[in-house]
Amino acid sequence: ATEAEGLKLHLSSSNVTSYKGVYKHPSGRFQAEHYVRGRQVHLGIFDTAVEAAVAYARAVGEAPGQAELAAAAAARAAEAQAVEAAKAVRVAKAEQLRQLRQLREQKRRLQEQKPLLEEQRRRAAIEDQRRLFEEVETHAHAHTHTHTHTHTHTHT
Repeated sequence: ATEAEGLKLHLSSSNVTSYKGVYKHPSGRFQAEHYVRGRQVHLGIFDTAVEAAVAYARAVGEAPGQAELAAAAAARAAEAQAVEAAKAVRVAKAEQLRQLRQLREQKRRLQEQKPLLEEQRRRAAIEDQRRLFEEVETHAHAHTHTHTHTHTHTHT
């Protein structure tokens, strides 16, 4: 039998019982066993090879056909995730490109403004020098005037 009790049985061409994990017991019955992390797990002794094969199928879970279907479904899910990830990468790259263009435009505008700003700075520096000169002149004139006035006053 290839199926029993709603389970697909694990067939084996190399096993005399024709089922993976099923062995002829010295009593003439059939023993089912499987391995978990390298350790043998005894599933029981059964009257028929099919019963032992059902126990094996229940213990290990999915039979080969079901495993292939599950693997195909997992592969489809992984592919869908990869497509979504690629889409997210494209969106992120597009956003980076948009930001880069914005930055380049800002840089171009700043470079256009640079000569104007330098001219404004130059004029402001000249204006500062002119004010400073006026203050020095005013202070010097006031000091000279006060000094002369004081001197005249002491003579009197």
